[in-house]
Amino acid sequence: METLINTVEQVNFKVETSCFKTYEFSTHNGLYVEEAQSEFSSFRLMIYKNEEAAIFVANEFDYDISEEVSYLFDIEKIKNICENKKDVPDFSDDYYEEN
Repeated sequence: METLINTVEQVNFKVETSCFKTYEFSTHNGLYVEEAQSEFSSFRLMIYKNEEAAIFVANEFDYDISEEVSYLFDIEKIKNICENKKDVPDFSDDYYEEN
């Protein structure tokens, strides 16, 4: 069985809306994503109001996401790291201005 990624290098920012909370984070090394045939190191943890969570490739455009890559990560550990990290910049106001 493949080992799931359960660490992050940095939590870059968070956004909270009435429907979800999201954290953008970076991994120590790039991860190859078969669907995109490319390597990525920035990802977005999406936590929906029903507490379900998923991880996506963070797009180069602000707040956009690409392929779902939850299968690469231990979501509960990543969620715990992101939610317990102190001093994460909150970009919620910026998100609302752009959307």
